[in-house]
Amino acid sequence: MVPMASCLVAGCVFASIHFATKGGVGFGDGKLAATIGLAVGPLGSGAVWLSVLSGSVAALMWAKTARRMAPIAYGPWLLCGAWIAALTNALTP
Repeated sequence: MVPMASCLVAGCVFASIHFATKGGVGFGDGKLAATIGLAVGPLGSGAVWLSVLSGSVAALMWAKTARRMAPIAYGPWLLCGAWIAALTNALTP
């Protein structure tokens, strides 16, 4: 039940961000977040939020240091966050 709920919550959160920013965050990112919720969901809901938050922080840090004003590809950063969450969960006892 946790993977499906994580998929639904992450997808809905990113879909609402997509509509609130009028396309600032693409709908593909919302679908990717739902897929990450489904994939990382068996590790627990904390791992899903860790993946989304760490990917978001990494994207913001990169955008700030690169001083980019153009839109950035958010998907690779979400995937990086999913890897971080999966490795963190695998390394903790």
